[in-house]
Amino acid sequence: MEQILKSDTPLISLYTFEDLASLEEVEILRNLQDYEIENIKYINHLAKIIIKPYNYDNCFKIIKKIQELKMTNKIVLNIIDKEEFYQYLVKHINEIKLDNIEVLNYEKNTIVSLKDFLKYEKRLYDMVKYLDNLSPFEKYLCIYNITKLFKRYKENEQDYSSARELYKILDSDFMVCAGYSNLLEDLAHKLGFECFEYLNWVDTNLYKLNPHLQVLPDFYLDKDGNKQEVLTSSGGHSRVLIHLVDPKYDIDGYYVADPTWDNDDKKDYYNFAALTNEEYSNMTKYNYIDQYNSIELFFVSTLEEYYAKLNFLIKKNRLNKLDIIKEVLNYFAVLDKTFYNKIITKYGDILKISLYKEELLSTYDEILLEIGLNNVSKSNKQIKGYVYKKSLEVIYHEVYEYDIGETKKTVKTILEDNMQRQSKVFPKRYKIDKDGNVVDMINIINKFSLDVPPIIKL
Repeated sequence: MEQILKSDTPLISLYTFEDLASLEEVEILRNLQDYEIENIKYINHLAKIIIKPYNYDNCFKIIKKIQELKMTNKIVLNIIDKEEFYQYLVKHINEIKLDNIEVLNYEKNTIVSLKDFLKYEKRLYDMVKYLDNLSPFEKYLCIYNITKLFKRYKENEQDYSSARELYKILDSDFMVCAGYSNLLEDLAHKLGFECFEYLNWVDTNLYKLNPHLQVLPDFYLDKDGNKQEVLTSSGGHSRVLIHLVDPKYDIDGYYVADPTWDNDDKKDYYNFAALTNEEYSNMTKYNYIDQYNSIELFFVSTLEEYYAKLNFLIKKNRLNKLDIIKEVLNYFAVLDKTFYNKIITKYGDILKISLYKEELLSTYDEILLEIGLNNVSKSNKQIKGYVYKKSLEVIYHEVYEYDIGETKKTVKTILEDNMQRQSKVFPKRYKIDKDGNVVDMINIINKFSLDVPPIIKL
């Protein structure tokens, strides 16, 4: 014992005896060997023990040792994959006591007790447990419907988190855009969809900034020729970017999901369920470009627009091409793992070099071209009315258990309501050219029209 007291030899990771006896927090960031687990007894009883479990068996072995020693230290589990951890926990729940253990979701900056984690995750999994027999797009419409109808939009000025954080909205009377997006993202992850919730801080001037513009004009001319001041107040809105793939309906693309605006307890709306780039860019609520966020590179119709936005972002934010590539790849890591792996496999050695190198410029350009071609292809595939019709008929009949006649009548009304609303949500728009003048924009096709049946594979 005396030898251990005086030794600078690490007992757990790099922690010495003196460290373990004095520190307020002890972080375990890798799997521990058996001798290290035995040395847990030297951690002072007031220290918080933070475990980032890469192997859940090893993590539980550590927890069991702490509890076997009757230590009262608070344990915090910094979880990387929430769904994977929950599935493991359900299988091994009888192996540990739940007291004094908290679960930290670093990405969402939330922390709850392990007991509450289990309670809330069960409630969320119960929402999707009846959807196994549906196709991917049918599953998506179900969880979109669950989300948009979960409760009416309501802010809580006394506690903003109660309207935004996933577990808090389950028990509160409040919900705003971040709450809808967090719920949809979570249910989608539980069903295996690739997606992420994101927030843009934007200039809320209600028009789309031409990507070629470097500075906003001070005024513009409205459709009547009158000067209007360009407003640049800061604002934000949360939504989800999701990768939908469904061979049954010939769907494979990236779509913006915004359940906030389909929140209506009287009519079943899906106008904002799967927005293409064209829809995203030509509606009042998104009539801008986020000048600071490389996510804009997913909202492009042509390579020309892609490069205009790319060059704008580089110049505006003083970035280089490698910076942009790494930012965009972080999005692909959760939105399209197949494309992400393709780029990493092909260019991995180059991307491991952390500093920008001028001699690699041609390779950076090659990577950016591949990203641009992919995004133009995946961001502009509108889902047509017949797909909504067939999907909703399956959902109302098989999930909501309407009879055939009632299903057809209900879905017919839903499509009519959505088609009528579509023309109001996406009216003829105006945008501002580089000289500050109004330019007419062609109205997009009403996606709920049944005029052109798509391919549906039975």
